[in-house]
Amino acid sequence: MPKGVIITVVIVFMILVIGVLVILATTSSDGEVPSDNATTTVEGDVSTETEPVQRRGLFEFFGWNLGGSNPPAREVETSSSGSSSNTGNGIRDEDIPHGYTRADLSQYFGKITVDDVRRPNLNSAPPFIYTIVIAGHTGETRVPVTNWKLQTNHGSVFIPKGDITLSPDTNVSGEAISLRDGEVLFLHTNTPPHAINFRLNKCTGYLNEEGFLPKLPQECPEVFKTRSELSLFSAECQDYVLSLGRCEGPLSRIPEFNDGHCFATLLTRAEYRGCFNAHRNDSDFARNEWHAWLGTNAREFSDIFDSRHDRVLLLDDRGKIVDEFFY
Repeated sequence: MPKGVIITVVIVFMILVIGVLVILATTSSDGEVPSDNATTTVEGDVSTETEPVQRRGLFEFFGWNLGGSNPPAREVETSSSGSSSNTGNGIRDEDIPHGYTRADLSQYFGKITVDDVRRPNLNSAPPFIYTIVIAGHTGETRVPVTNWKLQTNHGSVFIPKGDITLSPDTNVSGEAISLRDGEVLFLHTNTPPHAINFRLNKCTGYLNEEGFLPKLPQECPEVFKTRSELSLFSAECQDYVLSLGRCEGPLSRIPEFNDGHCFATLLTRAEYRGCFNAHRNDSDFARNEWHAWLGTNAREFSDIFDSRHDRVLLLDDRGKIVDEFFY
């Protein structure tokens, strides 16, 4: 067959193939007419939204996506029925204290919590001290809790003010105790040796010498930062310093040796004032604990807590419920 005839046949065949492809590409495979508008169908309680049907190009018809085309239509199901007990800040109906409604809840409900009521051993010697543990879950936001009320089946008491700095060189001013995430307030029902409530710092362990009950955590820093510094004192002084416990000052155990320089140095370092002045600017000086005492010279409040079982409500300064605790 002549070469010219072969070329002519090939060209005619290609034209026919292209024509068929064009017809197929412009016709919906299901015989549907493409629309530019989305449609919504409802089946029972579930609505189905369908994206607009996209016109397919010649290559996309055979699955050859060369870029720039829209993805195929998808269906999105949305529930149009059903109910939940989680309404209003994620608080479940079953979490609302018995006898109260959602309207009785504080904006801080679940954000400040009563985590424990530590009860005394009534078979031991007095004083019988109850300690209520209140914790913050508020992120970085500080929430003042002073003047909030603890209410039990036997009475109620208000949270007092406290001192955040507890400087030995200034009078205790008294300010609102506030909590944020990770901070804890320990409320003790007895009377303190001094009428102060405070946030702990790394030196407050020395205040146990004043007779605080329950005893404060003893986490005081070392009196001498290095052994090299301590080595400047006599051997007897070094032995004595190394024998002292954490947060133990020299007045608790008067040394038997005669070293005035050693003793004078300890008097200015191994006690609250010296420790405070040396470490007040440390980045880790303040602790995440507050301690406050509910008792006064006129009354201690152990009697408002039942020794066996009780219900404790924490109410904010508007009388709204913040938390409920049972024991």
